Amino acid sequence: MRISIYLFTATLGLALFALPTSAQVDVTYSCNATPTGSVEWPAGSPLWTFDFVRPSNSSGSDGSGLELRDVYYNGALVFKRAHTPILNVEYDPGGCGCFRDWSFSEVAMVADGVQTGGCIALATPGTVETTCDTGVGGTPGSFTGVAFEEYPGELVLTTHMSAGWYRYRMKWHFYDDGRIWPEYSFAADSATCTSQTHRHHVYWRFDFDIDGAGNDAATEYNPFQSTSTPITIEDDRTWGNGTDGIYWSVNDTQTGNGYQIIPSAADLLLPIDPFSKADAYILRYSASEIDDGSSGCAINFDSEMNGQSVDGQDLVFWYRSSASHTGGNPFECDIVGPTLIPDNASALDLSCTPVDPPIGIPAGGGNYRFVVDVTNTGTAVEAFDLWFDIAAPSGGGPTKGPFTISLNPGQSFVRTIRQKVPAGAPAGAYTHTCNVGNFATSAVVATDGFGFTKTFGLDSGTWETDWSTHSEIEAELDIESSSTAELVDGFVLERAYPNPFNPSTTVRFKVSAAQNVVLTLYDALGRQVADLFDGYLEANRFETVRVDGSELPSGTYTVRMEGETVQGTTRVVLIK
Repeated sequence: MRISIYLFTATLGLALFALPTSAQVDVTYSCNATPTGSVEWPAGSPLWTFDFVRPSNSSGSDGSGLELRDVYYNGALVFKRAHTPILNVEYDPGGCGCFRDWSFSEVAMVADGVQTGGCIALATPGTVETTCDTGVGGTPGSFTGVAFEEYPGELVLTTHMSAGWYRYRMKWHFYDDGRIWPEYSFAADSATCTSQTHRHHVYWRFDFDIDGAGNDAATEYNPFQSTSTPITIEDDRTWGNGTDGIYWSVNDTQTGNGYQIIPSAADLLLPIDPFSKADAYILRYSASEIDDGSSGCAINFDSEMNGQSVDGQDLVFWYRSSASHTGGNPFECDIVGPTLIPDNASALDLSCTPVDPPIGIPAGGGNYRFVVDVTNTGTAVEAFDLWFDIAAPSGGGPTKGPFTISLNPGQSFVRTIRQKVPAGAPAGAYTHTCNVGNFATSAVVATDGFGFTKTFGLDSGTWETDWSTHSEIEAELDIESSSTAELVDGFVLERAYPNPFNPSTTVRFKVSAAQNVVLTLYDALGRQVADLFDGYLEANRFETVRVDGSELPSGTYTVRMEGETVQGTTRVVLIK
């Protein structure tokens, strides 16, 4: 492969540089411009496209680090803007007080592959080094700007910043499966103050415009209590007890597409205090509210929280990442930041096809058969509603469902269904549609269907009540229609939280029939690396296990559940 780097200058216009390399990222840039450049990855048929702004040109009164704008995944808009406009630090009583830091001062780092203009480096994977990597403070290299590293299935952007004594490393990780890991690291030079115990806080501003501005909906989840709380008014939130597994999502109310914001294990280590105040803020978008509008040390959103509705509006999600530095260790480097995971049904492959088409229903009524096939092509358990709409030529038509289904990664739900059409149904062309998504909110995230005709009909006004009943469809589907996300196979193996993780994550599971159950952890080569659970599990009672990755290398691991009548898997990703 070859990479194309475009350099804009005031006198030369557009200059093209074609460099022999195995990389698959295209970067268009101008070092002093805002935005600094544009990215396509992989080149040619990109999954990710976005603009980036280097820290020295970033927005906000104190800068906002490595800023992203107009971020698209698979052609769908994710962020309008994502950055860190607020950065502060507080010391223990008797220390050096508190500071509101800045994120616009770049400092040099180590990176090879520096491009023309000097602010972009296409680095060899694993070679970028900042103060966090060397652990000795100071300035480790000579490159200033944004470094790109490409790993299998992952693109990483890195920048290095300073604010007085402090050294800050900021990274954006993009994965080919749609995940994003915004990473922030805190370190320092040796100084009287940095040798005293203090706490760093950075506040991520995620301006989600999923599938376009507006129609946003934020929800808070407590998976260990199986609760969800829609956030309809501007609010500040906390994850409280870190073992509860609190996380949030922002979704488009029309398409259902969205992202989950999963706190990292490192973020959970430092609870809120009167200085940091909250773990998340959900605010109505305002072009003038790039930061909190405060010049004080502590964050202060009093003027921005006006009690406005955020339900179906254009909202901004603020998230706090923090770390505590112990006294006497100024070079200590903490890696924090949430994981952003696609929250939609894009991992569900749906097909809805008629048996023996074309379908023609006679005047006296009849029936047709169709096959519905839903496959979970993702890496996590997918719980969703399945329902069917039949649109008549004169308007109206029945809806069948919803039927609640949950599928393990790689699992399929396939049924052949017979649909009756009554004699009284009017003549004309009909459309039969299969839908998956959230029935309660009318969020259709995958749909497929077909057409059929009826040659004659009475259109008596009561024909809709003559369609096949709910219970008949239910019997042919061979599932229970309920609000619970129970697996057809008789067990639940939830996705891990957090995931990716470092150093640990948790997994919950239960079975519908009491039995002996074993959970085992395997690496990417299929080798058993840990025993997670081995015991008797009572029916419909959740059990929780902890996956400890402290002595394992980074990589993808599989949690395999095996019982007397059940078997399933879920994947976890360890990032160090």
